[in-house]
Amino acid sequence: MNRQSEVKDIVPDLLNKIESTYKDLVENDEVLSSLLKKNADKLAKAQDEQDFAAKIAECLSEAYKEHLSGDTLPNGQMYYNIANRIIPPTMTGSYQQISDYCCAAQSALNENAGISIKAQRAPINTDRINGIVNRVSQKPFDEIDWILKAPIENFCRSIVDDHKKANADFHYRSGLRPRIIRKTDGKCCKWCLNLAGTYEYSPGMDREVFRRHENCGCTVEYDPGNGSKRRQNVWDKSWSFVKNPNTKKRFRFRLDIQFFAGKERAEKWGDNWQEVDLDEFLERWAKNAEVRETEQKVEYQTPGSPYIVSVDKNGDYVRLMDTRLPGKHKEKKYVDADGKDAHNVVENGKTRGRSKSEWQAATHFKFKKRR
Repeated sequence: MNRQSEVKDIVPDLLNKIESTYKDLVENDEVLSSLLKKNADKLAKAQDEQDFAAKIAECLSEAYKEHLSGDTLPNGQMYYNIANRIIPPTMTGSYQQISDYCCAAQSALNENAGISIKAQRAPINTDRINGIVNRVSQKPFDEIDWILKAPIENFCRSIVDDHKKANADFHYRSGLRPRIIRKTDGKCCKWCLNLAGTYEYSPGMDREVFRRHENCGCTVEYDPGNGSKRRQNVWDKSWSFVKNPNTKKRFRFRLDIQFFAGKERAEKWGDNWQEVDLDEFLERWAKNAEVRETEQKVEYQTPGSPYIVSVDKNGDYVRLMDTRLPGKHKEKKYVDADGKDAHNVVENGKTRGRSKSEWQAATHFKFKKRR
């Protein structure tokens, strides 16, 4: 009876102090302020969501640490009826902040990727919260206070993963054919190694592929499956660009919001460019090719072949180069879709040089839109 009276006295004060400290930590954290500004400007990237979740977890754990100890708790223990009134509301507040951040970032990313689908909010995982409540109330607090550290970070990071699952599921139900690709970092445990592979997404699929243990370096990519050649990393949200969903050779790049020469060229001259199917183009000119990547381009070349297929990352177009053509400048070596020199054209039996716009149209090929 006395214990219950003590609990009723201690919980409101402790909860108020924890929430106040947490609020101050969040509002005065420069990293969080920077991340929130990036999200407001629709510039939040891959690592930003994970950094935001980790920082929120750090603030919450610090608030717990400042006000919870064996000295502040009755008999040095965080009894269940104390834990259950302090931990759920504070963890729920953190969930809401991370969820808001994820939804805003996902909305901007969908827009940038050309996917006109509203970002989905994942529900809070109350089982994780209840598990922490149960575990922290089983022993003297000073022996088990670590539960309000690493497991809190794991919970916060998992919110990002849950939002990726929710959006993949909604895309699936919207008629897309998303796939999940899990890759190791080369230094993984046996459990992660067994999960590596490609999975056709469906609501009933094995959800183990989304799980991540502490210090896990694996990546999980989300392919929208709408015919787009862009792929999204489930955890860090960077976009990839793939030759064909069924091929082993892939290349990746960050879809940054900035303008490169290729994009400007496509916007200025692209209206007159012919369209090609990239898979067919690669099959014709760069079958079983080796892949080289630069900041702006990805090049395919079959060993021993003089032809190089050059894909511009930002302009969404492809060119064909014949390395046998004379001259040191690469621009002089680009040819037409049939592999022929495109600098001149024959009209009425006479040869003349092509204008810049004519040469652009003969040597630049937009990706054919798929339906």
